[in-house]
Amino acid sequence: MKNATLTRKQRELELLTQRIDRSNQELEDFAYVASHDLHVPLRKIQSFGKLLSDRYAEALTGDGQLYLERILESTKRMERLLDDLLSFSRSTRSDTGMEPTDLGQILQEVLTDNNLLDQPEITLNMPNTLPLIRAVPSQMQQLFQNLLDNAYKFKRKDVPTVIDIRYRQTTAAELPEVELWAEGNYCVLEFADNGIGFDQENAGRIFNIFQRLHGVSEYQGSGIGLAICKKVVDNHRGVIKATGVPGAGAIFAIVLPFE
Repeated sequence: MKNATLTRKQRELELLTQRIDRSNQELEDFAYVASHDLHVPLRKIQSFGKLLSDRYAEALTGDGQLYLERILESTKRMERLLDDLLSFSRSTRSDTGMEPTDLGQILQEVLTDNNLLDQPEITLNMPNTLPLIRAVPSQMQQLFQNLLDNAYKFKRKDVPTVIDIRYRQTTAAELPEVELWAEGNYCVLEFADNGIGFDQENAGRIFNIFQRLHGVSEYQGSGIGLAICKKVVDNHRGVIKATGVPGAGAIFAIVLPFE
């Protein structure tokens, strides 16, 4: 009887996993089509808007030039939103391309690609080494990219940005407060900054897609970056937690299994 119950539970779990994979694939297909189809009219608006600006800017009177500038700026925001939506849909793939991944190498590539090592207004404190884990390299790049972007974007005015990246190895038994998928060894990565922070009551909803704690006029962005981070960590059967203090910075802790 016990074996029959376990077999039934296992089958239910397999069916649920298949349903989730199918749903994720449908989401990715929809986002790709929507992004591609919406980019076509958007590019036309951008093209004709630029022609108006280049050829007829002097002929525009009153608020005409201001309205045109706002149109062009809105098309840029829409383009970023579509690109971010496509990135989010791609991050729904859970185990495609899993391989031994050097997180230290991934971090260096992200820092180099974004020229963050040569920014005098940013102080980066990093460990000498980061671990080798089984992961999807491109998704780890997304994770690091968005966490670093978030730390730099929400900086305090007239305060040099300081980003501390910390790493330690632990086990599931040493993390009773964290809901992990399985026992075993885990790596804990922390991205801490000295930016504007946030109220801790908002710690959960900042990972929701399109969720913003600040207006577009204050900070640029689509509200998708941290949602991608959570999706990537979920794909790797890990956990991401955020801790914030208004006016004093934030810490994003990521717990990932080695296998």
